[in-house]
Amino acid sequence: MCSSDLPGGVYSQIVDTLVEREALQDGSYRVVALQPDAETVALPESATTIVTVGTGAARAVYRQQPSARVLSALITNSGFSYLATIHYGSIDQAHRRGVSAVLLDQPAQRLYRLGRLLLPDARHIGVLSGEPAAHAAELNSVTDTNGDAHIEQVVLTADIRPIGALGPVIKRSDFVIALPGKELINASAARWILQLGSKLRTPVIAYSRKYTTSGALASVYTSAGHVAREISDILRAIKEDPALPEQNYPPRQFSVSLNSRVAQALGLTLEDAEYYRRELQRLEGLE
Repeated sequence: MCSSDLPGGVYSQIVDTLVEREALQDGSYRVVALQPDAETVALPESATTIVTVGTGAARAVYRQQPSARVLSALITNSGFSYLATIHYGSIDQAHRRGVSAVLLDQPAQRLYRLGRLLLPDARHIGVLSGEPAAHAAELNSVTDTNGDAHIEQVVLTADIRPIGALGPVIKRSDFVIALPGKELINASAARWILQLGSKLRTPVIAYSRKYTTSGALASVYTSAGHVAREISDILRAIKEDPALPEQNYPPRQFSVSLNSRVAQALGLTLEDAEYYRRELQRLEGLE
């Protein structure tokens, strides 16, 4: 198990939780902390499965292209896509070389469903995304199965004029979904999305708890405990079926965060967050 930081951070929380879980209590694992700015990490030669926690750890392991199976966690879809392409040639090639990823990105459909649960009368939905290719199939699926809703997408780029590009869509929408992209775009886009959403009284549904505390109506997010459980479940599945194919795993474990002040300002009466989490699980068949 390779972690991107020294003790104390979210990476260590995940590792500590994993160590406590039954799947990792047989002593057949070793935790390696990646030093800051390290380009490689010493991997045990006897390892049959390597778990990387964080993008830095994934990069250090991919550089060495080990023969062992690799499961990367706490990594975004864009981060994994970039590293897989750089070090293996493509995502498919990485899978063929034994690399899988537990992605942080919440599925676009999950955020869409949460928005419709919170605002069942919504018909015009704006989708603000920095990774159009990654979400295209999901968004098409949403459109195909919900003919009563019109979805309008804006692709966020580093040189976009936020007010000109985002303002009209946010104004036309009953709610907007904010999806992640590149890190620099995420930071600048969040500020504009929340400011315009507040000014135009358009609810924002997002992918990070920080969004909710900063002014979004709601978000779906993955915690350190969720990531640890995902890793544990996948390792157990691999142990039971060593022929399990490599793949990208969307987050099955998640929480919902609501901003009661924003709901009150918008005149919305909501159930508690746990109610919406259970409803999303039911709709996705994850109960």
